[in-house]
Amino acid sequence: MSDLNYHGNWFIAGGKQYPGTLEINKDTGKIVLEIYSGETIEGFKNSITNNPAYYNHDFIFGEGFGGPFTLHNCQLNGVSLIGNDFYKCKYLIEYVIYGVIAEHSKELLIESGRFLFPGLADWYDGWKHTEVLNNLQGKLTDLHLEKSESLRINDELELVFNDHVDSRIEEINFSYLITYNKSLNLNYRNPVTFKRLLNDAVTFLKLLEFSKSKPLNCLLLGLKLPIVVKPGESNYYRVSSFALSKNKKVDRHSSVSVHMIFNHDKLGNKDTLNSLIIKWYGHNDFSNIIGYYLDSNNWFQDIDGAVLSNVMFNNRFLNLIQGLEDYYREQHYNENNEVEFNANKSAVLKRITDDPSLKQWLNNTFKYTSYLSLAEKLKIIVADCMPDLISLYSPISFDTFPKAAADFRNTLSHGKNKSINLGEKFHLHYQIARLLLLICILKSLDIKDIKRLLHRHFRLDRNMQEIIRLQKIYVD
Repeated sequence: MSDLNYHGNWFIAGGKQYPGTLEINKDTGKIVLEIYSGETIEGFKNSITNNPAYYNHDFIFGEGFGGPFTLHNCQLNGVSLIGNDFYKCKYLIEYVIYGVIAEHSKELLIESGRFLFPGLADWYDGWKHTEVLNNLQGKLTDLHLEKSESLRINDELELVFNDHVDSRIEEINFSYLITYNKSLNLNYRNPVTFKRLLNDAVTFLKLLEFSKSKPLNCLLLGLKLPIVVKPGESNYYRVSSFALSKNKKVDRHSSVSVHMIFNHDKLGNKDTLNSLIIKWYGHNDFSNIIGYYLDSNNWFQDIDGAVLSNVMFNNRFLNLIQGLEDYYREQHYNENNEVEFNANKSAVLKRITDDPSLKQWLNNTFKYTSYLSLAEKLKIIVADCMPDLISLYSPISFDTFPKAAADFRNTLSHGKNKSINLGEKFHLHYQIARLLLLICILKSLDIKDIKRLLHRHFRLDRNMQEIIRLQKIYVD
């Protein structure tokens, strides 16, 4: 696939213009700007031995064929001599905004951003997403359909799910090609920073990664900027992005429902799914817990030929245990317990009026402590999660998990193990920790009938069968 090349003049705000070429590799998504001059883009005399160029620029602007352009997040990647006092400065670019020079602010402000997420239609609409393609017989020429659904997340943010159907002639009088995709707009009541837009997009991406149990990537299609335009013109601008795509194309193909923990079909209706999305965006206290799970569950998936080393696998286990401990802190620890304990203790001491020594002994002996060992915390979590498992996989017990997991964590954390390969018994407790943390996150999202979701997810059900198999071999 050929690269895209844009020739023009490039400059920073208030600076001189210099000739150069913007190159976008259509296979990898890599974006490179090359500037040719005896000076740096900042206006300094160029040099290889003592180069005065700044390494980073938030913005570089361009004018020329295909432009104007706004380049965002530009990093100097090298300087080379190509002639007598004539140099090539190479910049790596994360984002290209076409059709505008956004020189109005030091920070890029956004009203709206449009993204493409993998398998969004299957996840949000379920099998009904094909309904938009029904009854198109005889309507193939000049076909263009759009519909949208909006979801208010909070006072600032609204999500808009867009369906697009287009057609084009492949061979005259012979065949037509119909294209369909579902995109997502993040619309803001007031302009926000570009960083805030990307953070909100990644939050939604993590929701899909959690549901689909695999690493995903998304594509930024365009931005709506808060700038004044001429009558009849739009302030929506197309974007090329390298950072979000992670060197990979966004998979636009459908996903099978059995490989999702939840989607429209598994939850039963869109209202339930919408409520879950709103809850996810407000789940700030659980962001680290979700991060532990995603990193541990999704590492090295979809990477051909990658082998997970024992050290990496051990770190996965430590992440999961940390996530479970943080979950206990968020859901089960109650700082009001100390107040209640001291009030009850004071009431008991007041009743002892005729034995000062007993009163003193009780006061000195019974002290409130909020500290529980890791094994005790894990025991509480196991008791909380087991009802969702016993009815599906009876007889099963995780009674030995709290102590075994705590021992493994302490062994790994303090370097006590003599081998980095801790064997199948360790693998058993890793599988249990991952399953428990998944159930904890589902509970925190107020998802009902968790056991049904677990049973209808192919990989989770297979993992559960592996746990049962290993438990028959390794009885603590």
